[in-house]
Amino acid sequence: SFPFTGFLFGTCIKVSRPFLWCNSAGNATVARDCAELLRRGHHISGVYSIKPTNHSSLIKVFCEMQADGGGWTYMLRRQDGSVNFSRSWDDYKMGFGQIEGEHWLGNEVIRKITSSSPQRLRIFLQDWDGAEGTANYNRFSIGPEEQHYRLRVAGYTGSLGNHGSLPAPDAPFSTPDQDNDDCRCHCAQLSSAGWWFEACGPSNLNGHYYPRDNHLGHFDGVKWHYWKGSSYSLRSAHVMLKPLHP
Repeated sequence: SFPFTGFLFGTCIKVSRPFLWCNSAGNATVARDCAELLRRGHHISGVYSIKPTNHSSLIKVFCEMQADGGGWTYMLRRQDGSVNFSRSWDDYKMGFGQIEGEHWLGNEVIRKITSSSPQRLRIFLQDWDGAEGTANYNRFSIGPEEQHYRLRVAGYTGSLGNHGSLPAPDAPFSTPDQDNDDCRCHCAQLSSAGWWFEACGPSNLNGHYYPRDNHLGHFDGVKWHYWKGSSYSLRSAHVMLKPLHP
């Protein structure tokens, strides 16, 4: 296979375009994820176009090609509060934000990526004092919309506490306008964000972004309980997906 730029009389010709590739039969193919792009020789982190299995069109994603072996597809980035994460069910379903900056990839795309092959999850967090850590899960997927994008996760390791702060498996996704959690308190409304809430639970990386010197004492912040506690709002959060067997 070789890089693709266009067709000549229906056949691939060798030209440079980062998301298309010509297979041995001369047909143009599109990478399914960042791991496939890495295998095709793309080693620079940045924005690429991919076409997940069973997805109808190309989508733009940010690929992390350096950390932990590279080939990671960004699912979530929080870093400066520039994007409002208090959004509707439909917004979280389709995705929002700026791919180069803060964004949520979209539950439908995440669902299609995680249903096509077993996925790992990598979460990289930073606090306001310069400390950082990583949580790794060796199994991650979510269910379809009719099951409220229920979380399926296992195999935590990492430096963000002795326990993973994602909720128990099978927790449903909730948003301020669609409450699916197991608490009468309506966690998504209290937290002003979409997340997998069980009974509000120990994490919410889509919470309200609080700046330095105002990051303490907030239940609805960007939190990871087993690292900094439930009232500490973090400086940044980076969540990425990668096939278990790239």
